[in-house]
Amino acid sequence: MEESLKKHRDLKNVMDTQRREGIEIGRIEEREKTAIGLFKEAIDIEIISKVTGLSEDELQRLLRKEGLI
Repeated sequence: MEESLKKHRDLKNVMDTQRREGIEIGRIEEREKTAIGLFKEAIDIEIISKVTGLSEDELQRLLRKEGLI
C-alpha cells in the first residue's frame, strides 16, 4: 500500500511539474507573438522589450528567426 501511495505521489509530482512547464512555455510563446506583432507595427525594439519583458538580444534573435530582420 505504501509503495502504491509513493508511486501515486511521484506521478502527481511529475504531472504538476509538466503542467507548470507547459504554462511557462505558453507564456513565453505569447510574449514572442506580442513582440512580433508590435515589431510589424513599427514599434521600437526598446519599447517592445519593456512591454514584453524580453531582452533586446532575445528580440533580435526572435526577429531574425522569423525572418523579420
